[in-house]
Amino acid sequence: PPYRGPLDCLLRIVRVEGPLALFNGLGPLLARDIPFNFLFLGSYETYCAGFRLLRERVGWATDAGLSQLEIVAAGGCAGATAWAVVFPFDVLKSRLQVTSGSKSGAD
Repeated sequence: PPYRGPLDCLLRIVRVEGPLALFNGLGPLLARDIPFNFLFLGSYETYCAGFRLLRERVGWATDAGLSQLEIVAAGGCAGATAWAVVFPFDVLKSRLQVTSGSKSGAD
């Protein structure tokens, strides 16, 4: 195996490539995660507002807040919405990280 464990991996990367190598791929990661979180939180609030509006229109109690099922549905829909937009950037991030040309792996 290329590494004997996580500590061996850490020490070899720092020794061969320097401590900054531990942050390889951080740029692509942030380029994916920042828009994802923006989209997720924004669409989650939008879905929750939609469920509240639906409750008003059908005459259900609105003072009790959303049910657990509505909260889970809003979270699932928000996650699907965010991933649908960000997924191509996730593919790019993964390819950039895999092809970064590490010197410390098994050759």
